[in-house]
Amino acid sequence: MNATIFNNAWDPTLAANSFTRWQEVIEKENWRYEPAINSNLIKVFGASWYFTRLIFFHGNLILPVFENKNGLPTQNYIENAFKQIDTSLSIDIQFEKLRTIKNKLMLTIFLADLAEEYSRQEIEQALTLLAISSFKQALFIYFQNSDYCDNLLVLAMGRMAGLEMNYGSDLDMVFLSYGKLDDQFYKLSQKILTCIRTIAHPSPEGLLYEIDTRLRPHGNSGTLITRFEAFILYHSEPRELWEKQMMTRCKLIFGDEQRLYKNGFNHVIDTIYNKKDNNYLASQIYEMRKTVEQQVGSPYGKHDVKKGVGGIRDIDFIKHYIQLKHRVDDFDFRKTSTRKVLHTAYAKKIFDEKTHNTLLENYDFLKKLEARLRVFDMKAIDTIDKDFTNNKTLARSMGYEANENGLIDFQDEFLSKIKSNRELLQKIVV
Repeated sequence: MNATIFNNAWDPTLAANSFTRWQEVIEKENWRYEPAINSNLIKVFGASWYFTRLIFFHGNLILPVFENKNGLPTQNYIENAFKQIDTSLSIDIQFEKLRTIKNKLMLTIFLADLAEEYSRQEIEQALTLLAISSFKQALFIYFQNSDYCDNLLVLAMGRMAGLEMNYGSDLDMVFLSYGKLDDQFYKLSQKILTCIRTIAHPSPEGLLYEIDTRLRPHGNSGTLITRFEAFILYHSEPRELWEKQMMTRCKLIFGDEQRLYKNGFNHVIDTIYNKKDNNYLASQIYEMRKTVEQQVGSPYGKHDVKKGVGGIRDIDFIKHYIQLKHRVDDFDFRKTSTRKVLHTAYAKKIFDEKTHNTLLENYDFLKKLEARLRVFDMKAIDTIDKDFTNNKTLARSMGYEANENGLIDFQDEFLSKIKSNRELLQKIVV
């Protein structure tokens, strides 16, 4: 095969080695050969070890994913795919089938991502809907034919709530339950804990997701499931700023929404958005952002795309400030998505067009960069080398040439965006 076919891959050498091995396996196993999908296979081989391993694990059975022309999977498509799981099978087998379907759907999303046919917002929404549906299916597997879930509520937090998850993102969740701390509550907690461990358990298909429950009241020192009444009381009292920021991205993904608000959740939201001196709020927000930087730091010789100076968190903190500043007078700001809050701020003339466009472009650029970092092994990696000569594969994944000029352009673009993010944070918040 002509070696130039590998030049479009992010890592041409990795792609060539894996594709050569793939052809050897096809010949040995006498599998169906489909030259029409070679281009996409090579792109995946050069981009992600996670998906490369998946392709070899499933062999010829993975070909329909590459032949699918339906584009990004919708929520209905995802849910219907999970309905194919035979509920008469053991829990372990059902979970393995769930992992298989989830991986194939995520590969479908990644192929659409590689083709650059969709916006970052659309890709992230598809990834989030897949995560939510996977989790709900896991609950169904564990609790089918049981009334334990009748009083269960699950709140998605962070980017999951905003439909802005990326590859390798954790599921940030808070578990609530109506009723008193009784035997049934204890059993529910044990079942949820077992379900969480199974979701995060590695298998030949990989794990489904890591689940982070640290955002519950009292963090790791609190109970896994919080009584709904205790949750309402906790967030109805004066809370620290970071907890208010956290609760601006909170969305019910499991349970009865009408019952949720009927029992006082709207009071929690009103408390989060209560009035506070705007100068004090601005200083608090900025100091909190600096505290996060100091606590996390940056590994030597690395830029932190997410938490570092000018990173994704700068834009998140602008979002939090705008929401909390205008929280009482305008309910339109009570959105969980960073992008939607930025759109609202522009529509309400809080931002001018240049500021709005700059923040959105920077956000999309950094979220795309985060995706490219994470998709190789589906790990939450957020740092890049400050020496951009070591970022050749990453540069290609972002659309730059892996030569001297291309790497300089990539470096200049990255540094320009994090610089403008920090300047806008200081201009808007300070």
